[in-house]
Parts: sequence; structure tokens; C-alpha cells
Amino acid sequence: MGVELMALNGLIAPVDGIFLPGSGPFATRFNCASGYLALDERSFVASEGKVVILHYDDHFGNLGKTEREFWTRIVFIPTAALVADSKGKIPANTVCEAFLKGKSRTVFQQAAVIATQKFKKGLAQLICEFKSVAEKNEKGNYASFAFEFSEPEKSDASFMGEVLSFAQSVDPDAVQSFKAPGLIPLDSIPADELALLKSHHVSAVTSEPMAQLPALNAA
Repeated sequence: MGVELMALNGLIAPVDGIFLPGSGPFATRFNCASGYLALDERSFVASEGKVVILHYDDHFGNLGKTEREFWTRIVFIPTAALVADSKGKIPANTVCEAFLKGKSRTVFQQAAVIATQKFKKGLAQLICEFKSVAEKNEKGNYASFAFEFSEPEKSDASFMGEVLSFAQSVDPDAVQSFKAPGLIPLDSIPADELALLKSHHVSAVTSEPMAQLPALNAA
């Protein structure tokens, strides 16, 4: 039996089952200026919601208007409740991605480690809830995002079954592989250069310009 398909946001997505667009995960962003998960600077989705995390990886470099920053890319599937809250801005049953930086990145990674130790399960077997948190520094007001993992409810059984079926059948490289101009995967940077980047981070100039890093040339 073939999979029933529907059109949503210009995508062809399965009614039953999880969909990975041919161009890669559907792009979203955690907007620290607005405190919303968003599609762009004007299209806001939700300040809180629940997703299932399929994968995350770390990068260094330039993304959007932010330069020389550490980033965590998360690949996730939105729950039906988040799709409903987005009023169709996020397609249902579709693999998405977003990037985290700063405090949000640290909080997510801490939550992920705690969750795997606490529940003895992979992240794709858990529900991840995100919430916007109001912050303030010398530059003014902004938002970070908090993350908390929990066991799925009984009402999540059908959705989690679809996620499991997708995770077992999809080519891992289709979810995990990622290349973008200006971003370097941390696992491709030599240990000594990575240590230097971490020690100087964004505000200082390293002894070797980022453009000279081998991994950046490869990108």
C-alpha cells in the first residue's frame, strides 16, 4: 500500500509517517530577539512547544548576522500540538532543523546529557519541551531557550511509533550530514585549533585566522 500524501507549505508530506524533504530538513530558527521559534525575522511560530530530537551536532563559524560563534544544530520532528500552534507555518510529520547559540546551546546540551542518563534512552525516544526565557544584559533585553526532556504520554504512542519507524528506516546520513558556507563541524577541527577557538571565542582574534582552518577550506 502506498503512503497517502498531502500538500502543505509547498511540500509534499505523508499523512501517515515522517517526511524528510529532498532538500534537507525544513529550516526554522530559535530567534533570541523575539523569544520565538520562527521561520524568519517576521514569521513567528511559538514561544514554547514540544518536539522529538532526532540528532544534534556542533559547528563554529558564521550564520546569518552572527559571526565567529559556536552553534548546535538540532534536527527534530514537531509534535501535532506545535504544528497546530504554528497555524500551518510548520508542516506536520516533517523533519525540521534549527540552530542554537550562547546560553540556549549550553542549556540544551546539558539537558540532553541529563536526559540520556536519567531515562537510559536515546533522545528520539523522549519528548523535548522548549520554552522562551526572558534575559537581560548590558546590551538590553533578549531571550534564551530552556529545554526539558520527559517520557512520552500514552497519547503520544502513535506519533512516537511513526518516529521510531522513520528512525529505523532512514539513511542516517540523510539526517546527520550537513554542510553550509561559513560553518565548520567541530569534529573536523584539529584538537589544538579547537582549544584555541574555545579559549578566544568570539571577542578575541586567534593566532590563526578562521579562514585558514583546513575544515573551512573544505566547506
